[in-house]
Formats: sequence, structure tokens, C-alpha cells
Amino acid sequence: MAAKHKKTPAFEAAYGLFIMGMEVGKADGEIDREEVTILLAQCQAAAAMSKSALVRDASRLAAQYEELKAYREEDSRNHMEVVEDLKKFLKKQSESDRMRYLATMLSIGKGVAEASGGGWFSDGPASQEEKTILAGLYVIISEGLEIDKLNSWISAHGI
Repeated sequence: MAAKHKKTPAFEAAYGLFIMGMEVGKADGEIDREEVTILLAQCQAAAAMSKSALVRDASRLAAQYEELKAYREEDSRNHMEVVEDLKKFLKKQSESDRMRYLATMLSIGKGVAEASGGGWFSDGPASQEEKTILAGLYVIISEGLEIDKLNSWISAHGI
């Protein structure tokens, strides 16, 4: 891989957030401007408010869309290899950082899926393909962590 970046924990986490946004956005065709805008806005919001230093640092880096896009183009790993590496990375994080990161990732994926209007539960622009990719990636990365468990953890501890 011809990467120009040092693979720090924050960079690996940023790359995971970027991959989630890109894969969900591309699920029904090319990622459009609204989807990129939401991806960046959600990263900026997470960088400003997360209680996790890992999430804050990753979100700041993930907001550098063009840089991460170039990194992805240089990355020789296929989609599933990136996901497997992300899973290994998350296993090394504290429960607090892991849960906050997964909550941020899910929020970004949902935001990108809903970017063109409508809503998650509507018949609007959040396509079935986007919903399927988001759910599939999330389940794989979180290793089947139930949404209820994540929601309970967030309720108790915050994002």
C-alpha cells in the first residue's frame, strides 16, 4: 500500500468512518454532494461533542474528505479486508471508546443514507440498498452487537 499516512489509532478510526459513509453513499450509485456534505457535517459534530478522544480525533481526520479519498484509492485492500482490519482495531479499544465509535459510525451511516431528504423509516430517498449496506457493515464491524445494547450504553454514558 502506498500510504502517505502514519497508521495511528485516530487515522484508522477516521478511515473506518470514511469507509462507512462512502459505502453507504455508493450503495445506490455514486456518492452525491449531499451525502458528502452530511458525512463531513456529522464528522465535525462528533469532533466537537464526543466524550471519546478517539472519536474526536478520528472525526477531525475524517472531515478531511479529499485526503481520505486519495488514501482509499491507494489502498490495495479490498472492502472486506478494510472491514476486518477495522474489527481488529476496535477490539483493541476500551469499551467506552468502542461504543462511542460504533454510535458515531452508525450515526454517520444513517445520516448519509438519509442525506437526500426523506427519512430512515420513510419511503423517501434513503434507498433500500443504502439501508442494507449500512445494516450489513454495522453488524459485521460491531460483530453482531445488538442495537439495543448500544442504545442502552449510550443512554447510560452518552456519546
